[in-house]
This record gives sequence, structure tokens and C-alpha cells, in this order.
Amino acid sequence: MGFAFLLPLAPNLLPLALVAMVISWARVPQMPRRPLQLTTHTLWSAALYVLYLIGMAWSTNMEYGLFDLQIKLPMLVLPVLFLLRPRDLTTLLAPVGFAYVLGNVVAVLVDLLMVGFTYAQGTDMPIAQGIFSANFSVLVHPSYFAMYLELALVLWTLLPVHRWAPIWLHWSVLAVLCLGVVLSGSKMGWILLPVILVAVLVARWKEVRIRTPIITMITASVVGIVLLVSFSLYARDRVNELWIAVTSTEAHADAQTSTEVRKLAWAGATEVIVANLPWGAGTGDVKDELLATYAAHGHHHLVEQRINAHDQWLQTMATLGWPGIMLLLAMVLAPLLTAFARKDLLEAVFLLLCIANWTVESMLEVQAGVIFFAFFASLFAGRSHRLQA
Repeated sequence: MGFAFLLPLAPNLLPLALVAMVISWARVPQMPRRPLQLTTHTLWSAALYVLYLIGMAWSTNMEYGLFDLQIKLPMLVLPVLFLLRPRDLTTLLAPVGFAYVLGNVVAVLVDLLMVGFTYAQGTDMPIAQGIFSANFSVLVHPSYFAMYLELALVLWTLLPVHRWAPIWLHWSVLAVLCLGVVLSGSKMGWILLPVILVAVLVARWKEVRIRTPIITMITASVVGIVLLVSFSLYARDRVNELWIAVTSTEAHADAQTSTEVRKLAWAGATEVIVANLPWGAGTGDVKDELLATYAAHGHHHLVEQRINAHDQWLQTMATLGWPGIMLLLAMVLAPLLTAFARKDLLEAVFLLLCIANWTVESMLEVQAGVIFFAFFASLFAGRSHRLQA
């Protein structure tokens, strides 16, 4: 519960929290070991990490490779712990989900307080820009924060934890989580928010306690995004840059807007993939290969910022080639197909959130993304039965 609470609030403390969680988990009386299951992420996640380790064999940049292996270590530690020290995590899901939701609510409120403190100290920044995107989400990168908040919405509404709160607090939690997604300025977050709310609405239509506030939040979220785009020049520029980047066939070498940078990064990653098939550039050399490709095309901003592929699918294939992308696909598709078969909406939404966000961010290249996936995927895999829609 402490780890889940800290995840959106104190990213720098997560490695220590992970160590504490592993130690506490190892001390619990052991249950009968589970056989290796192809339908969960555990085997595939551990195998992918081992492949990253093997990828050091054809790497020359040992320093970056070891750093990358350190970042990805939870992908091995939690699955191995789950296999060697199995527990039934079914009863833990609700309290852990509650702690995670609480952490996200506190994170949004802290962000708002920090914005207020900034303006109390004095600043020339327009308020519509000061409460938007990176200026708002100061604890976690906006794209990651939007994903965190959307999973919190799903946990709050699909688990029974919302029934623990009085009705005014229930509405307040939903409002704060939706507000956080809107103010994060994440374009993928904006796209996914109404989809998730509609999915929850359909799944819980018969539950008035969920139906009424969710209909309200759908309306409020759409109105909030429209108003933000209408009155915030910064937000409007973000939408305009997305439209131009999607509709334009021209690529500007000096592009610095987030969407155009992604297009250039995707093109560079594709070149690295083609040049290094079938095994990839290697765990340690992939960043150097990407930067060299950017430099060859005059993308100096990408080189200066040391931009990764901004797409986990491309990033993994550029690093480990065909074996890497096959294991990455298996890691999410095997449990996703099982979740669909069992009508487990909670795990399905979590995995779809990861799949969608991995198309615009290399989320397994940074601690915030690796720990998020490894923790919740292991939590869902450790249940003895699934939550059905």
C-alpha cells in the first residue's frame, strides 16, 4: 500500500520502497509454487529482461547498457519473486488500489498547491499556461501522470473501494482525478479519458453510485478540455501542433514541438531497426545509434535532448530486433487475451492503457514506466480469481 501511494508522489523513493516491499513479501509464509504460466506477463517479462542482458554481448557502450539494465530490473525482480514466493494477492487488490487512488488525489492537490505558490510568489506566466502540462504536473512527467490517473479512475470505479467513502468524497475523488488528466495536457491522456469513462459507464450502468457521477465527469471532462483549448493559447497550440504534424508530410529538421519531435524520432528509430536486423543494435548501443541517425539528418534538437524513440515498440525492436519485439508483444498480449476471455475488465483496461501509451512514449526506458508496469502487472497476475465486468 505504501509503494502504491508513493508511486505518483515520490518517484525518487520508489527504489527504496521496492526493496522494502520485496523484503516484506519474501518474509510471508510461502504458498505452493505456481507453474510457469504462458497466460501471465511473468514468464515473458523475465525472459525479456534476460534478453536485454544478452543484448550486452553485442554492445560496446557498457555504461549505458548497465544503466538500462538497472532501470529495467523490476521487470525481472517482481516476476521472479511472484514465481518463487507466490501469494494470493486477491484480497490485497482493494486496499492497494485505495492507497494508489489516494496517492494520485494527493498528487493532483500538491500540484495545484505548487501552482498557487508560484503565483503567490509572483510570475508573469499566464494562468492558463501555469496550470497546464509540465507547469502543472511537476511531480511526474505529464504523459505518465495522465496514465497513472486514468488507472486510478478504473481502480476506484471497478473495485469496491468507492463504497468505503461517503458520497461527497466519492464525487470529489472522481472530479480530482479527471481534473488532473485534463490539466496534464497529455494528448494521449485526453484521447483515452472519455474512452475509459464510457467503458466504466457501460460496465457499471446498473450501479447508480457510479452511473450518475461518471456521466457528469464525461460531460465535465469534455467541456473542460474544450474550454482549456478555447481560452489557453498554450493548450490551443498543442492541439494545433498535433493537427499539423498529423496532416503535414513535411518534416522539419529543427522541429521542437512534442508531436513533430516524435515523428522525427520514429523515423530515426525505424532506420536503426532496418540497419540492425535481425538482432537489434544492442542494449548498450541503441541510444548511440539513435543519436547518430538523428545527427545524420540534422535533427540537432533531438541530439541535444538525447531523445529516445518515443515509442516502446520501436525502441525495443531497435534494441533487440525481432526477438525483442516478439517477447514484448507476448508480455502484454498473453495476459490481455486471457483477460478478455475471462471478462476481466480491470486487467484489460490496465494492459490497454500500457499498449496505447507505449505508442507515444518509450515507457520501459525510464523508472516511472517500468515500475508502474511491473508492479501492477504482478499484482493482477497474483490474483486467484479475476474481477469481472
